[in-house]
Amino acid sequence: MSESKYPRGSEWRKWDLQVHTPFSALNNSFGSNFEEYAKTLFLRALEKNIAAIGVTDYFSIEGYKKLKELQGDYAKLQSIIGEEVATQAQHILLIPNIELRTSVIIKRPDGTDSRVNFHVIFSDEVDVDAIEEHFLRELKFTAQTSPDHPDERWSLTLKNLEDLGKKLKAEHEKFQGQSDLQIGMMNAVVAHEEVTSALERQASRFKDRFLIVVPSDEDLSKCSWDGQGHLTRKLLIQKSHMLFSGNPGTREFGLGKKHPTGQDFVNEFKGLKPCVHGSDSHAYESLFEPAENRHTWIKADPTFQGLRHLLYEPESRVFIGDFPSSMTQIEQNATKYISSVGFTKEEQAPQEENWFSGQIPLNHGLVAVIGNKGSGKSALADILALVGDTHAGEHFSFLTRERFLDPKARLGTMFQATVTWKSGREINILRQSRRS
Repeated sequence: MSESKYPRGSEWRKWDLQVHTPFSALNNSFGSNFEEYAKTLFLRALEKNIAAIGVTDYFSIEGYKKLKELQGDYAKLQSIIGEEVATQAQHILLIPNIELRTSVIIKRPDGTDSRVNFHVIFSDEVDVDAIEEHFLRELKFTAQTSPDHPDERWSLTLKNLEDLGKKLKAEHEKFQGQSDLQIGMMNAVVAHEEVTSALERQASRFKDRFLIVVPSDEDLSKCSWDGQGHLTRKLLIQKSHMLFSGNPGTREFGLGKKHPTGQDFVNEFKGLKPCVHGSDSHAYESLFEPAENRHTWIKADPTFQGLRHLLYEPESRVFIGDFPSSMTQIEQNATKYISSVGFTKEEQAPQEENWFSGQIPLNHGLVAVIGNKGSGKSALADILALVGDTHAGEHFSFLTRERFLDPKARLGTMFQATVTWKSGREINILRQSRRS
């Protein structure tokens, strides 16, 4: 039986990859009580069946660090959210999502200008110190300049952002009344070229352990590609692994379905671009509540590598909406899908006969049975066929009188198999099969 943490294999799970914390100084409506925020976050995530959260902050991972620390401290977590759900909360995947304000401004379809934000989602296996020391500190923003001196470039740290805000507030009266960090974050920008360069320079730390996601509020299939912003928009999409958008037109665009062929899109944008979405929560009322119920469902283990699988199957692995149709089909036909098969050994069975014991959860989609010769593949297939009331028992290769049902060895009298269907119904194969 599989030793995997997720033995049933890839299943549809709900993810929210853009949830802000109180450390997102811009537009923060959570307040400053982090324990109250964490309590609400975890309890609501469990209520909404959220398997993975992209913990998002502007220019930092402060909120992610505190949530990970709390998640790893069971006693503390239990004291905040309660004993009954603390273990479940520890199983929610938290991954850091750093939102960076770039120097790029594009024109929206309504004619307004919009600054492009740039998301870097890291694997939860990347050490937080490495992200701060070898990524964020490597990024620079221009704090001030003059005609006769080079630009003054500061490392992207919270202290430097606060210092920038303090300086700008002293120079511009209308910034008064907001915190130094708010003003610093509102005005600091980084170049997307520097972002990717910093990641590439630290390949031993970051290679295949980050994803670049560019948000697109507009429908990319309908926006104008005929103006001065053509190359600017194209470079950002080329550089991205994925797009942040719940817009159906943008999803079709990213999958190459608005181009003459998918290969034409790949040639132009350097790969298909799966769309993911999030609630972009800055307040309690919007936690895990994306606009128009455009939830992100991903068919994968709730791991960073599971998220990366979207790069190879950008259409079939992700669904944006209320509920994947395949899950609806399973729920409506619960008597036709097997959830698990279990085996019980009778007391009189020889101790060395360990082939049949324990419980095997089964995926409701495609199941591939692999293993060495003699590992039980044929046995499992025959048992599932038997419980499914097959009419082809003569073709069994294991449940035969020559093998497992040999009347002399009598092994067939010493084991019981139980199959559980999605509906909860159980079927037991009691000892010697009547088909023997």
